[in-house]
Amino acid sequence: MSKKKMTLKEFSKRYECCYSAAGVRLKKLIAKDKKFAKHVSRKGRMYLLDEYAAELLKPKTTKRASVSSSDIEKLKEEQQILAAKQREISEKIRQTENSLFIQRNEKIAAAVFKALGREYMPGDEVRISEYLAGCDDFKIYMNSKPEETEEENCV
Repeated sequence: MSKKKMTLKEFSKRYECCYSAAGVRLKKLIAKDKKFAKHVSRKGRMYLLDEYAAELLKPKTTKRASVSSSDIEKLKEEQQILAAKQREISEKIRQTENSLFIQRNEKIAAAVFKALGREYMPGDEVRISEYLAGCDDFKIYMNSKPEETEEENCV
């Protein structure tokens, strides 16, 4: 009992490939491979393929699926959700960095006041930064490049 054979037209529909390209490939395989040729028969102008021939002839790549407008809308919604999550995470990172910056400044101010023999009070770091902003020496130091200060120290 022989298995049902399919026509080249049925083959091209099943595997979503071009009928004429499948015909050209079929003719090349028949000419090149005698074992393959035994699995293909002709009935008039029609080629009949068994499962083995269809498996060898099927395209290596598949056609890309077309994207519908509903798929595009879903992707846009997902993109908006991800963008919102990214903004949330960025805001949390910014708040954490600000918090760490404030803590660092408070510790620096506390260390400075401890060295001066005075206890730290909240808000002292603002007074220190305002004082340093007014000092000409500090402005020169902050505006100088690290190489310049190292060279000055060596002289």
